[in-house]
Amino acid sequence: MNSAPMSASFQNRISHIFLSITLAVFILFLATEGTFARNPLSPADSLTALLKDGGAYIQAKLYTKAEYYFMAALELDSINRNALKNLGLAHSMRGKYVKSRKYLEIAVTAKVADAQIYNSLGLTYSYLKMPEKSVDSYRKAIALDPENYDYNRNISGELITQGKFNDALLTLGKAIELQPNHGELRYLLGNAFSGLGDPQSAIINYHLAVENNYKSASLYYHLALAEEGTGNFWAAEEEFSKALALAPDSLEIRNRLGILYVQTSAFEHAVRVFQKNLDRNSNYVNSRIGLGWAYAFQGDEASANKQLEIIRRDYPEKIEVMKDFIKQGLEYYKASQQNSGADSTSR
Repeated sequence: MNSAPMSASFQNRISHIFLSITLAVFILFLATEGTFARNPLSPADSLTALLKDGGAYIQAKLYTKAEYYFMAALELDSINRNALKNLGLAHSMRGKYVKSRKYLEIAVTAKVADAQIYNSLGLTYSYLKMPEKSVDSYRKAIALDPENYDYNRNISGELITQGKFNDALLTLGKAIELQPNHGELRYLLGNAFSGLGDPQSAIINYHLAVENNYKSASLYYHLALAEEGTGNFWAAEEEFSKALALAPDSLEIRNRLGILYVQTSAFEHAVRVFQKNLDRNSNYVNSRIGLGWAYAFQGDEASANKQLEIIRRDYPEKIEVMKDFIKQGLEYYKASQQNSGADSTSR
């Protein structure tokens, strides 16, 4: 059976739809024809664009995207120093120091020396625990740009980490000459003096750091240690408290406060501080030893030995250290009791 012929109106509707589709395709072709027909960017223009975009992402701290553009740039020019340098920087900022080193070491072989590359290499070597290479790279950066604050600051921090305090004083002197009111420099200078056994000079510089708006848990912690080194225990307690206010989860700072309390015969305070650390982390062995030590100074041999048994079970390598601390505390307690008894008899 033949189907009924289409009505004229239906045929007109179909023709209209077909015409609309054809017209849309033609308009699309006109809009894109120029794009498809245009010659692609030359390699030089493409490289410039990739470097520009990569640099913009570096500035925006979008390092993953920056890596993509600099890798694409290296596909066009495998020894492009700009791409190598910034790719190394991007990897470094993401904590990928092995990759950072790879690209920076290629970049540094360029005929024209670049202080920024040497500085970036210094940072990367520092994170990779390669101290000699780190200092050597910083020195090369400074040789090319001796008036650069960042380079002098970076090498100073590395030298302090290595315990080369006298060398650090020299580079810090230059950095302070460049930025005399920079608080962090005073903090680093304080660390250098502390390392040289000069707590008074350290304290002066730590306070100058605070006056120049550099405040951190680390600064107050080191200031407390310096105050303790001069015998100013109450000032040390205050600075430890400031450090803990900024870093309340720091087991190290709180443990050091506990040690200060033992040194000042504030044994009950010491017990509370060490116990608070162990409440936060029962495996923090330094506070376990400290707690037993503080109990011994109070004459609480049973509680001290309880901590000793935990050390024997969990940290057998620390058992002799723990025994010595407990012995020291108990001897102090017995001596203080005898002295107290002698004083009562004399009266």
